Amino acid sequence: AAQRHPNLLAVMGVEAAAFGRPAKARARLRSLPGSEGGKRAIRAVPNPWPRVFFTDTVERTKNAKKAARALRTGGARVVVFGADAQALAAHEGNPARELQAEFRSVNRIDVMVDAPNDGLVVFNEAWDPGWRATVDGQDVPIHLVNLLHRAVEVPAGSHEVRLRYRPPGLRLLSLLWLLTLPACLLAIPRRRTQESDDET
Repeated sequence: AAQRHPNLLAVMGVEAAAFGRPAKARARLRSLPGSEGGKRAIRAVPNPWPRVFFTDTVERTKNAKKAARALRTGGARVVVFGADAQALAAHEGNPARELQAEFRSVNRIDVMVDAPNDGLVVFNEAWDPGWRATVDGQDVPIHLVNLLHRAVEVPAGSHEVRLRYRPPGLRLLSLLWLLTLPACLLAIPRRRTQESDDET
C-alpha cells in the first residue's frame, strides 16, 4: 500500500523510503543526500504520527485513491472506505491525542483509554486478519483504516483495549496436530515390536 500511495508515508512523517530487495533498498537510501546509511529501511522520520492514538474524527471516502488524497492534509486522523466506511460513522471531532500502550510482545498490545466521546483507538501498524481485539473483555472487530493500519471502536469513558495476534489457521493446525499425535505415539511401539520379531 505504501508503494501504491507514497504520499501516505509523507503524511506520517517518513522523509525517504526504498522498496525491493533489502540490500538494493539500503543502497538506494545510502545514496540520498544527507543519508546516515545503516541497515534501516526508512532513512528518517522527522515528525512521525503517534504509534497509538485516540480520535473521534472519521472521514469516509469512496475508494483507496480518494482516501490517499484525503490523507495528504496531514495530522493523525482516520480515513476509511469500503466495508469499514459502512461500519464507522463519519463525524468531525477533536484533535487526535496520543495514547500510552504497553507492547507486551510483538503479538500482544494493551492500551488504557479515557475517551471523551465515542471514537477509535488507532494503531499505526499493519492490518492483518490474524489480529483479535477486545474492549473491556468483549470481542470487537478491527477495522482497516488509513489504507494499511488497524483501529478499534470504543465508546466514551475509560476502557481497556487489548490486541492479540494469532496466525490464521493456527487453531486448525493445532487440532490436526492433536489428532495425529496419538496415532504417531501408537505407531512407535508397534514398529519396535516388529523390528524385534524380525531379529528373532
